[in-house]
Amino acid sequence: MAEYDWIGYEGQLAHLRQARWTSENIPDARVKLRFDAIGAVHAAVACGVGCASLPCFVGDDDRVSSALPAAMCRLMCNVGC
Repeated sequence: MAEYDWIGYEGQLAHLRQARWTSENIPDARVKLRFDAIGAVHAAVACGVGCASLPCFVGDDDRVSSALPAAMCRLMCNVGC
């Protein structure tokens, strides 16, 4: 996971499980941008800026973004939706 660029969360989204997981598991040097709006994080991922742990309600119906490989999902299983 550390070889990928990531999009992080800040501000009012810092409390989300996905934000905490990113902070705890991704080195700061790999987090290229941080946003305080889920839509902005999603847009950055859709544009290919980097990976992000998104809440399921954002990514489930997205045909542009793709889910992480199964091995990475198992590592993130505690993140939840």
